[in-house]
Amino acid sequence: MTKKDYKLIASAFSERLSLAGKIQNKKSRETHYKELAQTLAEKLATENPRFDRQRFLSACGVTEQ
Repeated sequence: MTKKDYKLIASAFSERLSLAGKIQNKKSRETHYKELAQTLAEKLATENPRFDRQRFLSACGVTEQ
């Protein structure tokens, strides 16, 4: 991975981080985790047209609705 990749990942996490402190129940935390994985998948897909979004989300334990 390159510095650019790490910045992209950090950006995805920072977009979701501000919401994390406000989550009080388990269901909400699970939803937040899924949204984080989806945000990261979107960013990775914009950087690599061959990125397999479904494979990535599956590896994260996330299924799309």
